Amino acid sequence: MANLFRREHAWAVGYTKEHTEATRERILESAARLFRAHGFEGARIDDIMAGAGLTRGGFYAHFRSKNDLFAVYVGRELAFGRKVREAGEQGPRLRDGADRAIDYYLTPGNRHRIARGCTVVSNAADVARASPGTRRAFTRAFEGMRETFRDAADDAAEPDAAALAAIATCVGGVVLARALADESLIEDLLAACRASVDRELGG
Repeated sequence: MANLFRREHAWAVGYTKEHTEATRERILESAARLFRAHGFEGARIDDIMAGAGLTRGGFYAHFRSKNDLFAVYVGRELAFGRKVREAGEQGPRLRDGADRAIDYYLTPGNRHRIARGCTVVSNAADVARASPGTRRAFTRAFEGMRETFRDAADDAAEPDAAALAAIATCVGGVVLARALADESLIEDLLAACRASVDRELGG
């Protein structure tokens, strides 16, 4: 595998840095769709590369293994907390960032966005079986989410606990909604989750 990686890396040296980065980004975007839609085991390297418009041979010029790719994919979720926080800071209150995140999770249509949804919802079970490095990347992403929700919990009696409970309710609500087939029950579930989150965060 190491020799293959060196050969593929040598093949890629002739390209510009911009081309190499753009190719890596295409692989990551394809992998994100397939990891979310099919999980770690169901997303094959051949399919990931085909989704990026590339052949399997170029994969090892960018990633050591599928495990390495999965770890990078999970780590990209670090941007979630920062982007939501920045969105809130541009508004009148930090609460706005958390409100947007809650709306994103608990809007009924989100259950159909499996391939474009949140990694925490789609791949937490995969991460639990992944390498320590992947779990650390996931933990950092989760901490970013906790910070965002914590900003909205200042009115709660225990802000840190309220933020964690709100995240668990949002994520769990989406997971259950995606598994249900009764539209009325789904709407009731997500409405109940939203009411619970509002109570946890102090209104």
